[in-house]
Amino acid sequence: MLFRRTPPGTVTATGPWVPTHDPQGRYSTGTPPLDALLGGGFPKGSTVALDLSARVRTEQTDLVRLPLIANFLALGRGLLAVLSREETPASFRERALRYVPPGKFDARVRIPDYDSRVAREPFLLPMVHSDREEAQRALLTAERAIRGGNAQTTYLDLTTFDTLEVLQGPDLAAKSFFFGAQRNRDMGGLGLVILQPGLVARERVLNVSTHHLRMDVSNGAVTLEGVRSAFPRRSIAWIPGTEPARASLGPDL
Repeated sequence: MLFRRTPPGTVTATGPWVPTHDPQGRYSTGTPPLDALLGGGFPKGSTVALDLSARVRTEQTDLVRLPLIANFLALGRGLLAVLSREETPASFRERALRYVPPGKFDARVRIPDYDSRVAREPFLLPMVHSDREEAQRALLTAERAIRGGNAQTTYLDLTTFDTLEVLQGPDLAAKSFFFGAQRNRDMGGLGLVILQPGLVARERVLNVSTHHLRMDVSNGAVTLEGVRSAFPRRSIAWIPGTEPARASLGPDL
């Protein structure tokens, strides 16, 4: 598979990710200053909404996504990722490989492919099935891979909600999200949902989410604010010279 070059301004450093270990009952975000604002990280079983303004570009969400994903994978967990319609699995994988070895990504990450019956890459999960039983078998197989064959291992459930809303409609997408959040809670995993502006089911998703973070861009700087698990608006940026790139937060704005 041919991968596109990473656009200027995104992650450029390479090297092994040294994980931040989880406090009791929580998952580290991979960004210690953000962990501190959240009391150590996100509680196990929670679902976090990252609510974007119209000024935020998809790759800017990497400031929250990539350290969290890298930390999960480095600590032996997996990732199920529903990507935005603006993002290809190839471009997402390319950026993630700056944090995660290719073999680990291909083994422990699954990205739903809603246009195929056949897995064109090991990390893709075909979602075109002849019947419900076939679909269920495929999902169970994917979940075993994400868990590394251990039913007790939790994983990160990343959902970019615009994709679900377009494919399923707002009502069914909200219902699917509700059951996913309930599953995260029961399993003690972690859900991260990305909310773009203009989503019909936005308020329903926020009502189900246990945490609500708001991301914006102000005077060229990306900012992050805690709405539920409240903390003041702060800038968030890559730390120059870190390999792979790590994020940090500025002072209150």
